[in-house]
Amino acid sequence: MNASEIALLGLLISTLVTAAGWIYTGSVQRRILRETTKSQRLERELAVFRERLALVRGITDGLLEQSNLYMKLVAMFLAPGFDFEEAGALLLNEGPSTFQVPKVLYDPSFRSLRDLLPGDHSKRVYDSLKESSDMAAAFHAWAGTLSPLTPNLPEALTDAANRAIAVARAMIRTADVIADAFAILDKRLSSGEGTGED
Repeated sequence: MNASEIALLGLLISTLVTAAGWIYTGSVQRRILRETTKSQRLERELAVFRERLALVRGITDGLLEQSNLYMKLVAMFLAPGFDFEEAGALLLNEGPSTFQVPKVLYDPSFRSLRDLLPGDHSKRVYDSLKESSDMAAAFHAWAGTLSPLTPNLPEALTDAANRAIAVARAMIRTADVIADAFAILDKRLSSGEGTGED
């Protein structure tokens, strides 16, 4: 072999080694890119899950707090020496937060979450929220008519307590329905029946 053939052979070997290096580097970079993409997708799905969980927790916490306040009203209605002023103050403070419940029905985040549910569960969530908010509104409208001059006041206060218990139970049922729906959604998404994306 002369010097030019050796140089050509060296150039060929160098080219082959360089090409092999590029192929190896390309495969490593593709693998890293796939792992990064998968990691980013999982992080995005986890962020969506956390956002949905926070929304559901906020709604269920609010409903349970509302239920608790109605139970306080029950205790007041059934206590001897009912204090209209104290109950009126609680009703006035309670009213605005109670009337926030229907707003959930129109919240875009809640709607997108609800739309991921199977139809019957979605309807149950909507119906339960609507029923509990309607019951609360009816209770407030009716309780506003009570006064110390109400005929048969003891019976009216017992009736008020029963109505308040019904509202409290409706709020608890609604919180339970929403929590169940989220568990169903979580199961569907983790089994691949839905997507983690909105």
